[in-house]
Amino acid sequence: DLFFCSGKIKNIAGTNWFKAALIVFLILLVGNTVKKNRYFIFTLDRIEQADKAGAVLDSLPDDGVLAEGFLTDALVYNCKKRIVTLPRSPDPVAARQQTDLSIEVFDLHYVVVSEFWKIEVGILPNPAVEYIKNSPDKFKLIKTVYEYYDKGIRSNIMIRDDMFYIYEVIKDKIEQ
Repeated sequence: DLFFCSGKIKNIAGTNWFKAALIVFLILLVGNTVKKNRYFIFTLDRIEQADKAGAVLDSLPDDGVLAEGFLTDALVYNCKKRIVTLPRSPDPVAARQQTDLSIEVFDLHYVVVSEFWKIEVGILPNPAVEYIKNSPDKFKLIKTVYEYYDKGIRSNIMIRDDMFYIYEVIKDKIEQ
């Protein structure tokens, strides 16, 4: 006997309607799992944030990329370059100095920043990003990459349509 099961309970488990109900329940459970999980048993292509930006970075000749904090993981996954996180400081002077120091110390050649994702989620602006965007003598915009994901994919808060700006660092203009 199973714990408190009486003969009647065991008898119900042996009936055809109970087996049919169990099969229907399992079918609904599996169907719901497939609907909610994009990567069911590894049969679907993975869609990651910044996959196009990663491909563009891989096509560039030099190594070393400075990327905004939330992009770092996606770019590490999607490209074969060294990725360093962009310093974040609320002070514009410190942000500029930390950015220049990171570029010098880690020998970085490119910078990747984002446009829309931060606005949608409500992340405060980073003075280092403003410094990069407003210094065309130090950072040359070489590519703008628009990442678009269909609505089914965008149900995940970490994957949003976005615009990535890829800058090349002009080494001789960075303060040492």
